[in-house]
Amino acid sequence: MNKLPVIQSFQEVFAGVTRHYFELIRVAPFAVTLILSGYLVMFIASPAEPAGEEPFRHALAIAVVVTAFVVGFPSAAVRWHRFVLFGERPADALASFWGRDQSLYCLNMVKLMLLMGVVVAATMLAVFGIGAGIAAALGGVDALSEGGKAGFGAVAVVAAVIVYLALIYLAARLTVAFPAAAIGQDASFRKAMEDTRGNGWRLLGYTLLVQLVVVIAVTIFGVIVGAIAGGVIAVLLTPEAVEPMIRYIDILTLPAILYQLMIGVTMMSVAYREIVGLPQHSAPDAPGDEAGFHPV
Repeated sequence: MNKLPVIQSFQEVFAGVTRHYFELIRVAPFAVTLILSGYLVMFIASPAEPAGEEPFRHALAIAVVVTAFVVGFPSAAVRWHRFVLFGERPADALASFWGRDQSLYCLNMVKLMLLMGVVVAATMLAVFGIGAGIAAALGGVDALSEGGKAGFGAVAVVAAVIVYLALIYLAARLTVAFPAAAIGQDASFRKAMEDTRGNGWRLLGYTLLVQLVVVIAVTIFGVIVGAIAGGVIAVLLTPEAVEPMIRYIDILTLPAILYQLMIGVTMMSVAYREIVGLPQHSAPDAPGDEAGFHPV
């Protein structure tokens, strides 16, 4: 099995998405529109008043956002994976909106979320169960000294960090199942674990590095855009009109949110190509299509 070149792959992910940002939008226009519409609804339908005052409005907004993402993201991700891996550009974007590959991709998303939830719940039960048992054996939590309580708190924090890293490690190894689903290969989690054997720590470092950098970049972009937009609004509008408009500044961060989603998909694609390799029969036939995504 090939070893993942972490730094080279990291550079390729960011260089590739930055260079092909608009082309990635063009290969999945309807899915991208659906995703952005979901975020737009979320930003607009976030009133200043508490959610309890308009429960129906909030429930409807949440349903729209979840539906838009659950339907839109698998559709876009499959097109992005195929573009990154094969340079594939669909002739009919609408016809390729949803199919077997997107359904399998969506199913893998649900399976991964359920798996993560089960692992977290089991770990929490184990940690708190053991802690409660020890406390009961020592006469109850109230009988413990301040140092004992602090000790239990420290153990809980350490356990949470370990579980968090373990979840990222597991998720990083399973991510190769998503590009596999997008190109019609075996997308089972069992196959993903087999394919990534010997690359676990490399995938963990790769995932942490990519996600850390993209989160920092998106945060900086949001701060800069927010500061500029807030200043412009404050200058152009009266003080009474400023506060309602400030709540909509997040809409300006939509390009950065889309960039972050593209980075995540490209990260998985590059890892799949470097570790598993590409099926020979899946190369694109369209003239001008590149058999691979090598922007560096």
